[in-house]
Amino acid sequence: MIFEQGFIHEKSFFSDEESEKISEILNKSHKFNTDQETDTIRPLYNHEEYWNIITNKKILEKVKNLLGTNEIYYLYNSKSVLQRSNKDLSWHRDNVCRICKKGEDWDKKEKYNIIRVAIYLSEQKDTDTGLQVIPGSHKKKIFICYI
Repeated sequence: MIFEQGFIHEKSFFSDEESEKISEILNKSHKFNTDQETDTIRPLYNHEEYWNIITNKKILEKVKNLLGTNEIYYLYNSKSVLQRSNKDLSWHRDNVCRICKKGEDWDKKEKYNIIRVAIYLSEQKDTDTGLQVIPGSHKKKIFICYI
């Protein structure tokens, strides 16, 4: 499904206990409910408290199975966002070159090999936020605003 639709949604991927541990790291890192609270932390690899999330075995196994390889490389664009309202809703397309039909991930002979992992720990109904996707848009030459 991921290669045709461009995404998969793994609801309840983490157990309640695992989710709680990740939430604790996020709340502490973002200084949640303090006067020093910050919305965005980046890049995550500069923050040791995130290393267990970045290298989470459950996530890595899922990605390896999706791609059919044990070779996984991390890109630099990693961030943690504390978002309690729909204040930063945006659309994006994941591809290396950031230009439609340009770059190796648009080559029909190549297997699409970029996986972005997003972890949402709160219910959309509670925060009025979430990820919105357009199935198959990763392979179409069209600007999102035209859809």
